[in-house]
Amino acid sequence: MNDDLHLWSGLYATNALDATERARYEAHLETCADCRAEVAGFLDTAAVLAEAAAADPPGAVRDRVLAQVATTRQDSPPANVVPLVAREPRVPRWLLVAAALLLVLGGVGVLLAGRADDTPDDAEQVAAVLARADARIITLKGEDRAPVKLVWSPSRQEGALLADDLAAIDDAKTYELWAIQDGKAAQVTRFRPDEHGVVRTHFTTDLRQAEAVGVTVEPAGGSDQPTTPIVLSSTVS
Repeated sequence: MNDDLHLWSGLYATNALDATERARYEAHLETCADCRAEVAGFLDTAAVLAEAAAADPPGAVRDRVLAQVATTRQDSPPANVVPLVAREPRVPRWLLVAAALLLVLGGVGVLLAGRADDTPDDAEQVAAVLARADARIITLKGEDRAPVKLVWSPSRQEGALLADDLAAIDDAKTYELWAIQDGKAAQVTRFRPDEHGVVRTHFTTDLRQAEAVGVTVEPAGGSDQPTTPIVLSSTVS
């Protein structure tokens, strides 16, 4: 795992660190205000997810998550106990997050609640972004719309958009996310909230050079350049 403690915030917030790593990171948090703020952001995202109406996950995903969690040790044995066999491989980080979401939210499917066309792979992709050691949360805000959380992994150049209560738009329009550099906007992805205002979207992009991100409302199918004012935005640090 990457040894840079500044990249452990997502893992800490989703209980994906072992006891030794957790103690080490908590000591780091005492002296790092930026990481404390980032952990709070991850917990805020978990709260956003928890407010969505729970949906049963596809059987195959739920069975795979529970089977691996049930058979894999997550904590080191006590110091006075000598293991008779080698410790089993640790569960993948994205799977730990999915398992946590199962317990907290009532099912992996809640990540994409209300969207009938999503597949198990979509839920896994969103969970995987949240579990990345270098995942960063960017909160896009506007005057008349609920905020949108952008979780982005620089190492994998992929991200996820998460929102609740995002204002509905008619079928002739779409929300479009832009990366802004030197005053120029580049397309990132298009998305639409469901009937409950919920957004759970996975996408790939490279935001390493972006100075800011913004969202506009564009005609269905999207635009090559923004054609309306930005309604949600944030700087990228």
